[in-house]
This record gives sequence, structure tokens and C-alpha cells, in this order.
Amino acid sequence: RRPVKLTARALDAIDVAASGDTVVVTDGVYRVGGRAIPGYALTNRVLISESVTVRSVNGPALTIIQGAGPLGPSAVRCVYASAYAKLSGFTLTGGHTHVVGDNIYDLSGAGICSFANVLVSYCHITGNSASNGGGGAYRGTLRQCVVRGNRARYGGGVDTSTLTRTFVGSPGITY
Repeated sequence: RRPVKLTARALDAIDVAASGDTVVVTDGVYRVGGRAIPGYALTNRVLISESVTVRSVNGPALTIIQGAGPLGPSAVRCVYASAYAKLSGFTLTGGHTHVVGDNIYDLSGAGICSFANVLVSYCHITGNSASNGGGGAYRGTLRQCVVRGNRARYGGGVDTSTLTRTFVGSPGITY
């Protein structure tokens, strides 16, 4: 498959991908667009609603998904991933959450918020801020990731996640 830019077309590719499909994303800084989880308010730069694999071509140094802040109604989370999705090879940075809303879907996981059975691998999760849990990541399994410089009320770097060969550095600030 040819890599695609994470533009409206690539977001459409993620939206129409069937369970088991892989969407390959080429290098770039992706900081526009997004969708909310149906029934919730927070915008997600990338919303993976099926058991799809989304991976970069050349890794986290060259493929960046950027959320938006500050905390509050204009905040944008980097990624939301539902059951059995896989995300590999991205930097997730600048994600923020709302300060009012559902404790999980609107207030947690500013870098990535996911189901417990989501695999996040080879990602750098840095500079995100959540008003509730997991500034960097909330739920999911993080494998061979680097998590640093995230903030949250509970679990500055990660909250309710499984970590395998993942570095969680400071400051993972809990406030």
C-alpha cells in the first residue's frame, strides 16, 4: 500500500477502513482537523473507531500528531482509539482535554485515550495535559514508547495503562 498524508483523505481512510485493515501514514506534522467521539464533546485529531492498525512510514521523529490547548472547550486530544486498534510510530504532542464533561472521554488521555485492549507502540508521547487522568496516555498497552513531560490530576504520564519496555520520564506531573 502507498503511504497517505494524514489529511481529510487519510482521516476518511481511517473512517472507512474495515477491521484488520492497515492505514500507513507518511511523514509530516498533522495539526488540523479532527472528530469527536459520538456523544462526547472533546475533539480528537485522529479518531480510530475500528480495530484498525495506523502506522507511520518513518517513525516518531518524522510523523507527529499535534493536539491543541489550552485545557478547556477549545482543547484537542491527539488520538482516541477504540477496541483492538493499533497505533505505531508517531509523536503525540500538545494534546489537551476539556475541564468539564465525562471523566474518561472528555477529561482523560490528552495524548491518547483508548480501550484497555489497544496497542500503542514505538510512540513518543510528550507535552500533553489532561484535567483528569493520564496526561500522556489513559488505558491501553504501551510497548517500547517514550512518555515524558505530560501533566494530569492523576497519573501525569500514564494512568490505567499497561507498560512494556516503555520509558516514563520526568516531569510526569500530577497536579
